[in-house]
Amino acid sequence: MTLFDVGGHDSSDAVIAMFAEAFGDAYRHIAVGKRIVVGPPD
Repeated sequence: MTLFDVGGHDSSDAVIAMFAEAFGDAYRHIAVGKRIVVGPPD
């Protein structure tokens, strides 16, 4: 598994669109403050 994030200063609409296109179905947009759970939930 690979987890990659884009910092707030890099997250313009154009950059987000490039990541979505590059990663295809594997791309997930996660809003600021949204929890990312890796593995089974507690």
